[in-house]
Amino acid sequence: MLQEIVFGSVRWQATLDWLIGRKSSRPTDNILVKVLLRSALYQMFWMERVPDFAVVNETVGAARDLGLTRQAGFINALLRGYGREMELTERALADLKRHDPALGHSHPKWLVDRWRSRWPMARVVKLMEWNNTPPPTYARLNMLRSDPARLAALWKAEGVQATGVTHPWCRGGLAYQVENPSALVASSSL
Repeated sequence: MLQEIVFGSVRWQATLDWLIGRKSSRPTDNILVKVLLRSALYQMFWMERVPDFAVVNETVGAARDLGLTRQAGFINALLRGYGREMELTERALADLKRHDPALGHSHPKWLVDRWRSRWPMARVVKLMEWNNTPPPTYARLNMLRSDPARLAALWKAEGVQATGVTHPWCRGGLAYQVENPSALVASSSL
């Protein structure tokens, strides 16, 4: 989950900064404050696993732990404000994708302009959506440590959901697409 938060915060950085700017009258110069706000807003608007109140609480606590006691109130106010305006903000994010696709999909404007000069807008939007989709996680069996049957039994017991895949560089039964990577990280098979 930490990896998803970090990668997602980087992937959606421009849009997250737009969200921060909507609630802040002055620019946020402290990079730690920006990182905390980006990661919290990513969790609030792009992830569904963690309740908003927990995101706010943990982010404010992290700010205090990092010595940002004075900024903790600002972080708390900004995040609670978005917590109260979830539906309104989700509509604003959808409008942003229509009116400013580069910012709405968190892509550089120059890149979107280049793509628009080559393809119709519908294709550019699909490309941006695909580009912001987290890649699948794959695992490969180490034949020196296990075999496909033992690994399948271990993963079943540990709740790892994986499907065998075949690639030209890897024969069948050795590579797997993992549906729940967080379970794989906790697996004793690593």
